[in-house]
Amino acid sequence: AGDIVLVRTGQVQVVLAGDRHGYGYPSPGLSVRTPEWFHARDVAAVANDTLTFEIFPPEIEDLWLPVHALHLVEMGMLQGQNWDLEALSTACAEEGRYAFLLTAAPEPFAGATGSPVAPVAVL
Repeated sequence: AGDIVLVRTGQVQVVLAGDRHGYGYPSPGLSVRTPEWFHARDVAAVANDTLTFEIFPPEIEDLWLPVHALHLVEMGMLQGQNWDLEALSTACAEEGRYAFLLTAAPEPFAGATGSPVAPVAVL
């Protein structure tokens, strides 16, 4: 149940321009305040175009990747990282539509906690 939200920060443009180090640090991303917003709206999954998914360095000094802990552990919400959302963003703007069918099936790794996906959006 729930929608999938894609968050385009533009950060992937850094790595596409050849700056692999600048892509990861510092990084924009989701705030520790976003899980509550997603939960209130019954969001099932979130993906974005950053290496760390959340603001990095972390907003809370003593916690390593607190948004991961809230999303994955406390809420059971799925996450996607490193998605190149540029072409989709352009297509949505051209069509004037921002709702679409999205599929992103994981690879069938036994015992894994994560997997690469090949997302497909159908406008």
